[in-house]
Amino acid sequence: MTIERCQVVVEERIQHAQRLETLGSVAAGVAHDLANVLAVIASCANTLEEEVADPELRAEATQIVDSVRHATQFVRSLVAYAKRSPAAPVPVELNAVIAGMMPLLRRMAGSAVTVELTSTTLPTLIVADPSDLEQIVVNLVINARDAMPRGGPVSIATWTAQQGDRDEVILSVADRGVGIDERVRDRIWDPRFTTKSPDQGSGLGLAIVRSLAIRADARVAVASVVGAGTTFELAFPAAHP
Repeated sequence: MTIERCQVVVEERIQHAQRLETLGSVAAGVAHDLANVLAVIASCANTLEEEVADPELRAEATQIVDSVRHATQFVRSLVAYAKRSPAAPVPVELNAVIAGMMPLLRRMAGSAVTVELTSTTLPTLIVADPSDLEQIVVNLVINARDAMPRGGPVSIATWTAQQGDRDEVILSVADRGVGIDERVRDRIWDPRFTTKSPDQGSGLGLAIVRSLAIRADARVAVASVVGAGTTFELAFPAAHP
């Protein structure tokens, strides 16, 4: 690599760091304001949950409470991504985390998209920050939903495998959407790059997924065929009791 190229690379990294610093400052301000709004929503939903007699309405209130909790965690994850805040890893069953999220994931996906879970019956114990895991799954499902504008299935699966001398727990999220062109596949993890229109989001979802996966020492792989769909796989090191 020439001296000129080294200088360009260094300048690009400095600019990227500056953008992340700016993003962190903005995210922190948004997080503060949004947290106040979410707190009001959660308080009202908690009141409804306790006082409403109708079981269906009570279930709706419970769902609001859960959604507010996940929204709060998402904002925290965005701040963590921008500021590289330390994770809080603990032993956690991946199957249990995903199973608990299914009602929320199905609501987020919308009526035209079906979200199904196929879980291994073997232990899926890993060491990770639970909120990081939830954000990984949420962002992958949202990405799958957006890849299928006419609807379709999103398949979430877990299984165990072995890579060399490392036991692994695999998480897979697959869709049958538009797929990812090979020409841009290497850029999908870049927070500055997105193929989405402005009304579909910022394109930060996959960048957050990769960042949080790295924090959990997970390998990330993507397989995609244009017009046929995309599959994301995360391989976490298995934890043994």
